[in-house]
Amino acid sequence: MKHLSLFFLCIFAFCLAGITSVPRPAAAGDLFSIEGTVTFYKVADITLLLLTKAELENMTQNSYKLILKPDSATEGTGELPFIMTDVPEGTYVLLAYQDLNNSKAIDSRFFSFSEPWGTFRPQRPGMGFGLNFDDLKFNLSKNLHNISILLTR
Repeated sequence: MKHLSLFFLCIFAFCLAGITSVPRPAAAGDLFSIEGTVTFYKVADITLLLLTKAELENMTQNSYKLILKPDSATEGTGELPFIMTDVPEGTYVLLAYQDLNNSKAIDSRFFSFSEPWGTFRPQRPGMGFGLNFDDLKFNLSKNLHNISILLTR
């Protein structure tokens, strides 16, 4: 009988610990994922760039780049899923563009981009040319799910 009481006491303690536990904050070295969909209008490669402030200022270098390849099957839906994995905690901008001319870079003309592009956080009206890191940044300290990026010109 003593053993049975001790057994139930242990089960109760484990259940109580599960109910009262709080999620731990991200520890240094934790890696996260970002997943969602990109909405597009033409069949051409789509590049996703996850950029720090320094990388946004120098668009020739970036740590996280993902290239999606739409085909005739996905053209009908106009959406492609994506997932970026093993991303450390930090502050980022997520930029996507469609490389219509296969130049392997986002092309600009005058004061705007000449290829369809979008960001995880929509551009605010009247921002003009360029991407403002402080307006588009987000803090990654947990996995992000179901985000949407709409590519427009």
